[in-house]
Amino acid sequence: MKLLKVKRWHWALIAVVAGLAFAFSHMNNVTPIGVWSITPGEFKRQVQQQPWSNRAAFLDDITVHPVRIEPDGKKSQLVTMARWTFDKRSNQWGKNDCAFEAAVPFTRESGNTDTGTAEHGTVLAFLGNPGGQRTGILYRYAWWELPAVLYGIAVAASLLLIAGILPTVIQIAAAAGASSSNQVKPLTPSATAFAHVDEPVVAKAVEPEDPSTVTQLATEPLAADSPPDNEKIKRYSGEFYPVSLAGQDSSQDKK
Repeated sequence: MKLLKVKRWHWALIAVVAGLAFAFSHMNNVTPIGVWSITPGEFKRQVQQQPWSNRAAFLDDITVHPVRIEPDGKKSQLVTMARWTFDKRSNQWGKNDCAFEAAVPFTRESGNTDTGTAEHGTVLAFLGNPGGQRTGILYRYAWWELPAVLYGIAVAASLLLIAGILPTVIQIAAAAGASSSNQVKPLTPSATAFAHVDEPVVAKAVEPEDPSTVTQLATEPLAADSPPDNEKIKRYSGEFYPVSLAGQDSSQDKK
């Protein structure tokens, strides 16, 4: 398995590159597709509007995103929120997702282009003191979208998944595959073991021969070989072991 040859520090490098690429692609937040866009003037009025009062639209669940620099050098902040409106036909309240681009600096006057009015800093400062009927409005700042935080979270998560979990899963899968392949497989009977044997041939091989052709062995005792005439009969004598009596003829030989 080729993936097993990849070292863990190789996976770490891949994870860092993947994390940086992911963070870079999410750096410039844009207005979500399919949401309702409102003007800065509508945002200011509807932020100040008391909820569920006079059937007038108001804003809720506000999220202010970090400052970003436009291609022309201007600074802005994306603001996303929920906009509640009253439907006279159904006599019910309905919610829509809304967003708008807040210029930096953000002014109290609508349009954000009147340089004669006093600047109010960022939209966060405005939400801290919106004025009007509404007080204590709830909002949050998307600090997790800051460049340093976003890059850190993306790289850390990528290292955990790609350099930590993925190599471990690959090693476990490879070990499981190796153990299953090393198991003893049951022996399969050979095809030749069950080969059909020609019965007539076997019967013919073990069939006894015709009794009439069997040669009977002789039952008479075999005659002992007599020594040649020219050889003398040797005599042996001795109390403990035989001693050849060479050159001496027994009395029986003389007779």
